[in-house]
Amino acid sequence: MRRIVLIGMLAAVVLVGCSASARYRLKHWFFDIPDETAAAAQADESDEPAVVPKPTAVPQPKPRFVSFHPPYVNRECSACHNNEQRMRPFEDFMKVCSDCHDDYFDEDTVGHFPVADGECLTCHQMHRSPYKALLTNAVLDICVGCHDEPEDLSEEAHHGGEGVDDCTRCHDPHFGEPPLLRKGVKPIAED
Repeated sequence: MRRIVLIGMLAAVVLVGCSASARYRLKHWFFDIPDETAAAAQADESDEPAVVPKPTAVPQPKPRFVSFHPPYVNRECSACHNNEQRMRPFEDFMKVCSDCHDDYFDEDTVGHFPVADGECLTCHQMHRSPYKALLTNAVLDICVGCHDEPEDLSEEAHHGGEGVDDCTRCHDPHFGEPPLLRKGVKPIAED
């Protein structure tokens, strides 16, 4: 049975010929391919294969990670990990982080509790993250993980919670004057 089909296909190729239009007809006879009448017409006229335009832009997948910790990228593991203890992270994380990120630690102002307690990993990843600044999650999701009191977001300063998606626009997540407002942001006067 297979021999008969193969001989039939070979005979069809020989009978149809080797022109571009003949190959086109043969291909459409065996396979369900959308009709390309313009390409077929061009092939009939010139006996050359039709030029198919290249796609303008191929959508690329979103990168999995957005931010990387420079010591991780540069393979400077000993900056944060103890070589003598099988690469365990140093125990005093606040000291390790503040060695490179001293601008995020200010002993003269009020520190956000994770920063004051040296718990940088409450909000940040160590190596890489799908969020900016090596965050563990989106800013609002991190903040409401601890500050979940509905009255906080329903205050006038937060516009009743509408459109609040990035607490760090007004609040400094590391240190500042109560209630950790960024410089230039004025607290709403209480009546």
